[in-house]
Amino acid sequence: MLIGAPNMLNVAMKEIKYDNVKFKVADATDIPFEDNRFDVSCISFTLHDMPLIIREKVLKEMIRVTKPKGIITIVKYALPKNKISKFLIYHFVKSYKSKYYPEFVKSDIETLLN
Repeated sequence: MLIGAPNMLNVAMKEIKYDNVKFKVADATDIPFEDNRFDVSCISFTLHDMPLIIREKVLKEMIRVTKPKGIITIVKYALPKNKISKFLIYHFVKSYKSKYYPEFVKSDIETLLN
């Protein structure tokens, strides 16, 4: 089951190569499935566009619908380890990303998942 915004799901439906995948438009802060439903939950390149309170709700919902021994995958932008590169890339990305990006970069996703 893939949950997302209508425009993103339209793209996914055109690209999907599997017959057993279903798509659903839903609010990620209130996922319409029972607890412990999925073996794997994934979110990609979107947490940095959310205020912290929404990000926390989305992650809590992902935890709720993922089985206790399941996997939660978060695909996000990573900054280089090199301090100069990190500084330059951070400021470049910050120039065109949402106002939530700087706070997201400083946040501890692992803490939010616990």
